[in-house]
Amino acid sequence: MLGRDAAAEKDFNEAERLFKSTKDRRGIAYCMISKGQLAFKKDVERGRRILTEAHALATSLGIKVEAGYAKKVLSAMNAAPQKLPLNLA
Repeated sequence: MLGRDAAAEKDFNEAERLFKSTKDRRGIAYCMISKGQLAFKKDVERGRRILTEAHALATSLGIKVEAGYAKKVLSAMNAAPQKLPLNLA
């Protein structure tokens, strides 16, 4: 996501489609987190909604790393949006 948002969104949509076809819920959560960050640039509320859904999904599945990452991104959206996108490092 280095300024090529349309290409990134297209790639994340394709990745999400593939993750859904293989029932890879962890991959779906990561795609939602990334798509939420992209959406946030254009529509703050839509970005927050997608991240909230990603956090809820990860939490309900018990995948703690992804839930924590989604929560961290949501916190940045509220406190320091200029720090987006966040990396796991």
